Amino acid sequence: MAGAPASTAARDFVPAATAQAIAVSAGLWLVYFFYEQAIKSGLACSGDCNIRVDLLLIYPLLGVVSIIAIVVGIRSASSK
Repeated sequence: MAGAPASTAARDFVPAATAQAIAVSAGLWLVYFFYEQAIKSGLACSGDCNIRVDLLLIYPLLGVVSIIAIVVGIRSASSK
């Protein structure tokens, strides 16, 4: 059975990939939280911060990373 070792190795790799995807997603959300707090307190923004062009990059990035973490988590749960 040449395919058995590869499938076993893939199954052993899934929990680490799931934990890593969730950790990256959570870490990015945490960084974003502190960034927003800095914007709110005026540390990262001097003056009028009503127009937030930076969010055009941040929101899609957070969305994609979160979706990847969800998909990896669902695949991990369904493979058990």
